[in-house]
Amino acid sequence: GNAILLDAGEGTTGQLLRTKQRDETDEDFGELLRNIKAVWISHPHADHHLGILRFLTERNAICGRGVDPIILIAPVNMFRFLSEYSHCDPRIKDSYISLDCQDLVPPKNNPLMDKLENELGITSCVAIPVAHCRNSFAVVLDGTAFGRLAYSGDCRPSQRFADIAANTDLLIHEATFENGMEDEATLKRHCTVGEALGIGRRMRAKAIVLTHFSQRYPRIPPLNEDEYFN
Repeated sequence: GNAILLDAGEGTTGQLLRTKQRDETDEDFGELLRNIKAVWISHPHADHHLGILRFLTERNAICGRGVDPIILIAPVNMFRFLSEYSHCDPRIKDSYISLDCQDLVPPKNNPLMDKLENELGITSCVAIPVAHCRNSFAVVLDGTAFGRLAYSGDCRPSQRFADIAANTDLLIHEATFENGMEDEATLKRHCTVGEALGIGRRMRAKAIVLTHFSQRYPRIPPLNEDEYFN
């Protein structure tokens, strides 16, 4: 089925390619890219957007330039970057329709929501400004295959995000640092595992996926299961 991609760090297209089963063909991979109808970029840090360049290039090559462009929902400075890049590499031209995250902050709405609903079944897409770098946003999507889906991007804990995403079916939240590193998390505007789970509790999320762990950890940062799951 059709899909939305939440952030596109470097290597995203390669990761999609690796999802191919052994009996699948290049045509199957082309269909996978064609079925991605929208991409959300949460903020303009490179680890969340550099992969969009290859993705747009590959998808344009498969679909044809200007044929079935994706809806690219991103901070406004991303579109300036892509416009300048297209002068160096025209292969990404006409590959996307721009939608500024700021235009989805309540009470704003956007006519492109009709296209999102027609192609993805998404009935609501709400952007929430969050504390990280300038032009950072969390998002709450209604009508996905998971039901209500909330994605934090990179940020400090946000009560407004928790309020808007109340009763979400699936929360995807960054958890860069282990508990006990709250000072560093505050300094770098990220969350600890405990802070991320705390947001999940506040919004009464039915399921939580933690992501964006610091590279200092070979696996998920340690946590006290009794503290969170009893």
